[in-house]
Amino acid sequence: MNEDPDIQDEKVWVESTGEVVRLRTKRGRPVCPVCGSLWSAGDEHAWHKSGESRPDGTPKVYPSYQICDCCNTEFGNDDTGGSDQSLASVWRLLRSEWLEKVGRCASALAQLRSNLGIDA
Repeated sequence: MNEDPDIQDEKVWVESTGEVVRLRTKRGRPVCPVCGSLWSAGDEHAWHKSGESRPDGTPKVYPSYQICDCCNTEFGNDDTGGSDQSLASVWRLLRSEWLEKVGRCASALAQLRSNLGIDA
């Protein structure tokens, strides 16, 4: 459970995969679910709300086709792995590829830890 008051996690439903994933916002700014980069306030999230919800109230989302400036993931293209892969598992794979590309540098690891709560 997240205890940082600057961070908001929201569970959302991805109809195309049938899964519920977590999207994170920090101080009102969307967080890239792959690399943890903070996007500008007011930017659309990687996956954004359709205005519809599941019966339990979980918001339905669809891809924004936004491209992260840090990891270059295009959400809706690069992170759709097909019916046999979950969105969360594709994000983990893209994260590993990004870390390999940046050489697992200290700033990338700190970004993941600070903004996504991931120790990679």
